[in-house]
Amino acid sequence: MSFNYERALNANGMIPPLPPTSSPVLHPHASRDITTVINQLTRLEEEQYAIIRPLIQQHPASRAYVTRFISPGVAARLGLEAPSASLGGMPPTEPGRVAMQGREGMTMQDPEWHMAQQLAEASARDNFGHIRGFPVGYTFPDRRSCCNAGVHRHTQADVVGTPERGCFSLVFSGQYEDDEDIGSGELIFYTGAGGRDEFTGRQIADQDMGRYENRVLERSRHTWQLIRVIRAVGPKRAPTGYRYDGFYQVVGADETKGKSGYKICQFRLMRCPGQPSLPASSSK
Repeated sequence: MSFNYERALNANGMIPPLPPTSSPVLHPHASRDITTVINQLTRLEEEQYAIIRPLIQQHPASRAYVTRFISPGVAARLGLEAPSASLGGMPPTEPGRVAMQGREGMTMQDPEWHMAQQLAEASARDNFGHIRGFPVGYTFPDRRSCCNAGVHRHTQADVVGTPERGCFSLVFSGQYEDDEDIGSGELIFYTGAGGRDEFTGRQIADQDMGRYENRVLERSRHTWQLIRVIRAVGPKRAPTGYRYDGFYQVVGADETKGKSGYKICQFRLMRCPGQPSLPASSSK
């Protein structure tokens, strides 16, 4: 199938906004300029501080718990006990990073669990850009390996990011009925989150842009930040691996009627030029 640039820009004929003039924020390890790296990490710590300070004011009982998710510098500023020496096997002293851990002694019915979950999402130990050691085309055997490598830091969620900063990475499997893959992976029509049957994956209710994952992608539509896209390879329901396909940008979004008759949020992601070509089977 030939690549349709008109569809990529906008199904309604509208041209997406121009990208910002400033360069995209890169993963700290992608820069050799130590000043740039320090500035990036400091900015991440400021974001953590701004998120966590009002949370512990509203939920004093959470003070001891949130130290599992923040850097030592932020803990010191908040007057909290420094994080433990080991945070889920990840280096505990990286500034501006968050270690994802199990929530021992907590259940999904516990309000603190939900607060911690939101905190982990909002302060995710992630950033934009390539991850050193994992070039375009690298294939992981499973999502756990991809998560441990830092290329996509969640084993279940397909979208990782925050509504404030946008999407860092996305897993595309094409398993939903309204997903489309055009031009050997050059253009993706990605169906948003919400309204699906948890067992079959079929759409059984309307979606809306207010859902967390959809807000994350909508933010990326405005910032034009580069998104790492990881593609499931093999059968849709039983992938044999997950391949890193490089950078994409969200170039459009619509709320439209899906094949099942329900409203869906559909995002158009275009692959950035100048990257290694993808295998012809990408669109299968």
